[in-house]
Amino acid sequence: MKYLLLAFVLLSFMGCGVTPKQEIAIVPIPSKVEQKSGALTWKSGQSITIAYGDASLENVASHWQKMLSGDYNLDVTLKEGTQGDIVLSLASLSNTEGYELDVTPSSVTVKAGSPAGAFYALQTFKQIMPLKAEVAGKTKITVPAVAIADEPAFGYRGMHLDVARHFFNADSVKRYLDILALHKINTFHWHLTEDQGWRMESKKYPRLTEIGSYRPRTVIGRNSGEYDNVPVSGFYTQEEIKDIVKYAADRYITIIPEIDMPGHMLAALAAYPELGCRGKDYKVAETWGVFEEVLCAGNPKVYQFVYDILDEVIELFPSQYVHIGGDECPKEEWEKCPKCQAKIRELKLKGDGVHTAEQQLQSHFTKEVEKYLNDHGRKLIGWDEIMEGGLSETATVMSWRGASHAYEAAKLGNDAILTPNTHCYFDYYQTDDIANEPLAIGGFIPVKKVYEYEPIGKDVPADIRKHILGVQANMWAEYFKTFRHVEYVLLPRLAALSEVNWSDAPRDYAAFVKRLEHMMKIYDERGYNYARHVFDVNSQLERDNENHTLLMRLSALSEADIRYTTDGSEPTTTSAKYTSPVTIDRPMTFKAIAFYDGNKSRVTTQEFDFNLATAKPITLNTEPNKAYAANGANTLNDGLVGTKLFNTGRWIGFVGNDLSATIDLVKPTEIKMVGLNSLIITGDWIFRPVSISVFTSDDNENFSLAKEIRPEADTKHVNVIERYNVEFEPQTTRYVKVVVESLKQMPSWHAGPGKPAYIFVDEIGIY
Repeated sequence: MKYLLLAFVLLSFMGCGVTPKQEIAIVPIPSKVEQKSGALTWKSGQSITIAYGDASLENVASHWQKMLSGDYNLDVTLKEGTQGDIVLSLASLSNTEGYELDVTPSSVTVKAGSPAGAFYALQTFKQIMPLKAEVAGKTKITVPAVAIADEPAFGYRGMHLDVARHFFNADSVKRYLDILALHKINTFHWHLTEDQGWRMESKKYPRLTEIGSYRPRTVIGRNSGEYDNVPVSGFYTQEEIKDIVKYAADRYITIIPEIDMPGHMLAALAAYPELGCRGKDYKVAETWGVFEEVLCAGNPKVYQFVYDILDEVIELFPSQYVHIGGDECPKEEWEKCPKCQAKIRELKLKGDGVHTAEQQLQSHFTKEVEKYLNDHGRKLIGWDEIMEGGLSETATVMSWRGASHAYEAAKLGNDAILTPNTHCYFDYYQTDDIANEPLAIGGFIPVKKVYEYEPIGKDVPADIRKHILGVQANMWAEYFKTFRHVEYVLLPRLAALSEVNWSDAPRDYAAFVKRLEHMMKIYDERGYNYARHVFDVNSQLERDNENHTLLMRLSALSEADIRYTTDGSEPTTTSAKYTSPVTIDRPMTFKAIAFYDGNKSRVTTQEFDFNLATAKPITLNTEPNKAYAANGANTLNDGLVGTKLFNTGRWIGFVGNDLSATIDLVKPTEIKMVGLNSLIITGDWIFRPVSISVFTSDDNENFSLAKEIRPEADTKHVNVIERYNVEFEPQTTRYVKVVVESLKQMPSWHAGPGKPAYIFVDEIGIY
């Protein structure tokens, strides 16, 4: 960016019963905001002027006219010329999506690098306009005078929607596009096909929607084995798709369609079983996960099917990109399939110690599809698994398993898009209070984590940086049956994502949340369903190593009045006022709430199990998995019990090795029991411990076994938190070592037999 980030300023509103002063609060934050004296008064009978020769701005002018007439009941005219109340023109700017918005007491002037830039100027202008409720019934509207110069940091600013797991009708998709436009998102990744449903009409293969778009029931929850017996169906006709594509283009949003291949194709195989390796007995998936049934990469008919479908996709979608998925394609059927093995021999593919012959077969499949797209003037984009077996020179990689694959692709000279599941999966929970949240797939990505994502580190060299096109968030819909649920998990995280993509200014979360308050009023005005967790009380736990107690620090928005209780009762305005860290030195139910000028946040609740181990010195003797190391050893005796989310920082995860931790009780102490919690989600490869052993020592060198227990092995999918108590004869000791043995290979009944299992452990208690 060529502009300095200025502090937000207070600008005057005049007349119309509007609040005398209003803070300029824009999301995503512009490059430059400059205060000007005075204000502009709008009324009916004024004009929007398109500069001579800039007819491409007619669509933007029409949007501006609809906003003023639809939202504010102001009649304005469109004309061509050089003078007017709003003047739109194109200019040579450093960024084609950039714009300059100048609001004076007499007019509004927009200079943009392209029609898209002028459209983004309109989105900014909407945020400095008064709310409709503030001027209801008024014939004049006052807007603060301000000069804004702005441009995006990334050219690709994406948002994804999965309509295959659950179907959302055309009107819902248009509403989604409106939400994206408000946040200056310019790319909509439309995930149209899956194991659980095919949603795009095909004229040449009608059974794709006749059979593939319907499933009679859906598994309840996380593959519980029970079903809801509620049919799910629906698809978009080609005419609907054309209409949606135009609707998006009118908002300067490009739609990238995804037809997932060669995996995630059960819906297509149910319709045309001859496309699979075994050729029969397929049905549209009713459960979630990764399925072995994939397209047969050794069958010439499969390639013709793919080309025919791509012909229809190319006809419907003008995007330069076509997304072919390429992720999570098991190779078990290819390993057994005579046609696939014959193809491997024909191509002389052999495992090289890095990639198997079957992985190289998928690479061949991908390259054949890419060649077809290139021959038809399009580019291939796929998930980062398309790198396995070799990446073509022209494919674009969408890196979802962290940033490393994007950087690896960029080093090869390929373009890449960052969409890491650590920060950009909006199907994850927004809070760790999942008992009071609608169902999600799992995980934990609050607004703050999205906002603090740094796509490209300062140490990334320029030759790599130039290939990183931008950032996208993904909305997988296994657990989202209604579009209202989609809105709830989308907002306000999309606001945070928009700022990550648009602005390269230093992150300031407190300032962002302050601006977000105004954006939420716009959400209310438009009837969007959104989460309000950002207003909750945040807690941070520290240790008092001298007294072996805990200190609870609380924070919320700057103007909040925080009240708390320690007896489990609901906090009120008369409860203890938070002014300094609260000492936690006993078992308690701690609750806190923030009051905001007549409104209040949700109650933040923390259950503390204070025991002999809590806040004592603790050492990990074995290394946890780096992705699930949480706060290290201190996680195990901080008094806080983990929930059913394994990545909230409350659990420590181990895979391939056992947990071993030693707690120093500081002085010889009589003990008779050690307990710990284990999270078991077998669908996520997290299993019960094989054994739990407790050892005691007086010198931290010579340990004796106090007791070992062996929990019953998992024989089916479960999602539970188990408490294991290891009881023994009372003894006096200073050091206690706990060893939790992990399952080294998952059982044969599981989808990943033979692979290492995780154990997740939290809160070791000594009594």
